[in-house]
Amino acid sequence: MISAGVAIAVARACSSGIISECGCERVPKGAAGGPRWKWAGCSHNARYGVKFARTFLDVAESQAEDIRSRVNLHNNQVGRMAVTSNMQIKCKCHGMSGSCELKTCWRATPDYRTVGRALKEKYNVAVLVDQNNLGRKSIRRFNSTPRRTKHKRDLSRDLLYYQKSPDFCEKEKSLDLPGTRGRRCNRTAIASAPDSCSALCCGRGYDLVSKKIVSNFKIQFTQGSYTLNNLK
Repeated sequence: MISAGVAIAVARACSSGIISECGCERVPKGAAGGPRWKWAGCSHNARYGVKFARTFLDVAESQAEDIRSRVNLHNNQVGRMAVTSNMQIKCKCHGMSGSCELKTCWRATPDYRTVGRALKEKYNVAVLVDQNNLGRKSIRRFNSTPRRTKHKRDLSRDLLYYQKSPDFCEKEKSLDLPGTRGRRCNRTAIASAPDSCSALCCGRGYDLVSKKIVSNFKIQFTQGSYTLNNLK
């Protein structure tokens, strides 16, 4: 998401004239427009934004050869691809009294929410890889299928991860995780709430506990009113 955000911010800055090294993105070759609209305006320079984001964020990662850096490089690229694959066309109407007899259109980068939703979908189906899957020539050659098959899946647009998240439901001393057994949960909370029984019980179910509490009280009469005092 950071890589995508840098690309979007720089692309918009180019079209706004904030950055002197770049300007509006050129209209794609062969893009003739339509019968009642034409390419005009100042398109966001996504090409320069992607190039800047790659240079700015990938330098430190590209100097290392460990699996973490290589997965980060791949995921940075996926973030930038989420920008270019969700580019939008925005138009402005021209004509008497807003009749929109003719429209001029330009390419604009997607908003952050659109990119976030696209990456969230990829996050939900991210692919686990290990050092043996990486290879040395290209991260796109990961073999995500069992060894008995010869088919290779193109992972160029998938998010990758190399280490499973810890299971916070169970106690793990090495990671200083106390687990969730024995904790109180809120039975009326929505499932996504952190204190809901669905989240804390991790599918194990939960017990309803009823307690009877007995307290002693003393009633005092003061200036025409009753005061109830707890003697506990």
